[in-house]
Amino acid sequence: MDASDQWYLGHEFEDIYLVNLITLKSIELGSMYGDPTCGIIDKNDQWCIAGGEYIVIWYNQKISFITDEILKDTHAIRQIGSLKVEILTDPWSENCAVWELDIKSDTIRKLKDFNYYNDKECTENVIW
Repeated sequence: MDASDQWYLGHEFEDIYLVNLITLKSIELGSMYGDPTCGIIDKNDQWCIAGGEYIVIWYNQKISFITDEILKDTHAIRQIGSLKVEILTDPWSENCAVWELDIKSDTIRKLKDFNYYNDKECTENVIW
């Protein structure tokens, strides 16, 4: 899903792991139904987030989960600030939207509906 000089964020089937590439120690972040679809590591290696059936966050050495239905079927995640990300839910669902998530407070805010792909074929390259 993502890697930096210090961390590797990946999964083996439904199990999500964060591996410290220096110590080779692994942190199990959780397991979700179906493989996770996306994940990123903070540009400063302070946190990571993975998405799919739900959202899992590793921040301040703690793991938290966001299981809110509005973020179910996360398709993509991108960092927009030191502690903020944008989340795109399934672009082919009728309720697709772009959401802002504050990593520190777990605050979710809807930025906009995203209906561009509703009547289009599935593609790997979603422009959002």
